[in-house]
Amino acid sequence: VPSLYETTFSKGRLVSILPKVEKNITNEIEKRTISDLEAWPYPKNQLVPLTEVVHDRLNVEIFRGCTRGCRFCQAGMITRPVRERPREQIVSMVEKGLKRTGYDEVSLTSLSSADFSGIENVISEVMTQDSCSPVSVSLPSLRVDAFTVDTASQMQQARRTGLTFAPEAGTWRLRQVINKLISDDDLFAAVESAYSQGWRRVKLYFLIGLPTETDEDTLGIVDLAEKTLEIGRKHHKSPSVTVSVGGFVPKPYTPFQWFGQNTEQELLRKIYLLRDAAKKIRGLKLKWHDSRATVV
Repeated sequence: VPSLYETTFSKGRLVSILPKVEKNITNEIEKRTISDLEAWPYPKNQLVPLTEVVHDRLNVEIFRGCTRGCRFCQAGMITRPVRERPREQIVSMVEKGLKRTGYDEVSLTSLSSADFSGIENVISEVMTQDSCSPVSVSLPSLRVDAFTVDTASQMQQARRTGLTFAPEAGTWRLRQVINKLISDDDLFAAVESAYSQGWRRVKLYFLIGLPTETDEDTLGIVDLAEKTLEIGRKHHKSPSVTVSVGGFVPKPYTPFQWFGQNTEQELLRKIYLLRDAAKKIRGLKLKWHDSRATVV
């Protein structure tokens, strides 16, 4: 709360932020962690917008925390430990939420939804209930090595939404550096599962400007996307792959917090490198975040 703290500046730079003595405020704020998600009250009366919005669906949180330990990810570091919501509670929240809101699509949210214990059973129960049918289920945060044929086959029973996987880096070498231990074969197995179960569109998310990144790592993004398209063509006439690229931003409380960040010009150079390589590949669409906004 800004009014409870005294700020000191010198030559336009922030020097210190200290609690006001008379307010009896502690100098350190302790982290609080909810140990039992089942007992914690969850919003039951979600607001339903009157206009079309980006995430226009019911959202149900299935667990908090992450065990993966990606070195660039702040959320994965500060939300530990992993705490799962009971399967019965999730199904009940979905059923009641759909009735209250009128949505026909639900997103099972977390940092890595496919890592939930027995996620296939949860998807199956949500989709087979009379009160919840027909309903589409989306898993917004998919770990490549946790997405299986069983998961894909359960999700494909209703309207197919897009699938997004996040390899984060274009080469195995760089993925080892950032501790995103997903091999090329893991990615290809996941997209094989998706395409074989009827999906035609896959989105891949990457970061550029990661520590130790080379142009070979950057161009590896396009190489992975092209091989993903080749797998899709074994199952469909016109599959598509959308590559979304963001710039690396060092985050507090992560192992990479003190690493430097690429300049706006360097990020643009890498984006143009990817753009020139991607334009030659049919079915591949490249999107990128604004490099100036990344640096700011």
